[in-house]
This record gives sequence, structure tokens and C-alpha cells, in this order.
Amino acid sequence: MELNSDAIKPYNGSAVNLLENQPSLELTKWLPWNLNPGAIERAVNRFMDEVDVKGDAEGFFNQTLQRIAGATTGTPNQDFWMAVDGHEVAGYALASRVVDIDGSLCYWASQAWVAPEFRHLPCVKEGYDRIFDRAKKLLCRYVILVSTRHHKAYCRFLGRGAHEYATLLKVNLP
Repeated sequence: MELNSDAIKPYNGSAVNLLENQPSLELTKWLPWNLNPGAIERAVNRFMDEVDVKGDAEGFFNQTLQRIAGATTGTPNQDFWMAVDGHEVAGYALASRVVDIDGSLCYWASQAWVAPEFRHLPCVKEGYDRIFDRAKKLLCRYVILVSTRHHKAYCRFLGRGAHEYATLLKVNLP
């Protein structure tokens, strides 16, 4: 089936860029049948290890899995992006369309992770480009990416238009 390059292609079971044999980040509306059991959980755990989740790690893990489940079962305005290498998750992103504090629609990427062995490859930038294209199609004015570290490096990587927007403060309530 030939798809228009402007169309969003749901995950079709083999999200690999065959020209370069690199994982390709795809909007995933259902989980592929050939994914290894526990592959998503392993990817989420690797993300959590790298960002050093503090506090209720089990709650964070479960909430992430619930958001993935919601995005792949039709929850409105929730997107799950996934790149697969073989039968394992090579990267993922969780995003949603929300109204920002200025009243504009924005595409909020609350989590994004790529396996270290793929981070230096062009497929990562291509994945961000797909996320940005999706935001435009949803009539969003901008994309917000939550960064827990090295925001200046991310801004350089993302290029023109990327800048630090806000600092998020977390207050633990008694």
C-alpha cells in the first residue's frame, strides 16, 4: 500500500528503515504481534535507570505503562511512538496534545528515550522530525520536550527554534 508522505503511518509491525537498517520512530496505534514479551517494560526500565527516577519508581513505571496502553487503545490526544530493532524496543516517546498556559495548542512530549547504541544515528533526528510533523498536523503552535538533563545539548541537536522554555519545579506535599 502506497501512503502519502504527509500521512501519519501507524506502526505496521516492522519499523525499520530498510535503506540504512536503522530503527524508525513510528506513531504506534497498536502493539506489534512480533514484539518480544516484556520489550516495552524493559525499555521503560532502561529509561528510568538513565534518568534516575526519584520517589515512587513503581508508580512512575505503572503510570508510563498505563499511558502506553491508553495511547494504543484509542485514548484521545495521546500518542505513543516506538522504534523497533528486531523484536525489541529501540526507542519510544509519549506525547499528547494539550493547551499550554498561553492558550495555544502544543504537543507535549513527556518522555522520550533511545537506546544508547542508536543515539548517534540519523534515525534519531528523523524521529524528532516525525514528531514535529505530527504536531503541525494537530495544529499545535509548538512542541514541548521534557528534558531531565543536558538541555543545552538537546537544543543544539534539535537546531534552530529550540530553546529553554521553563524550569519545572516539583514540590512534595506532606
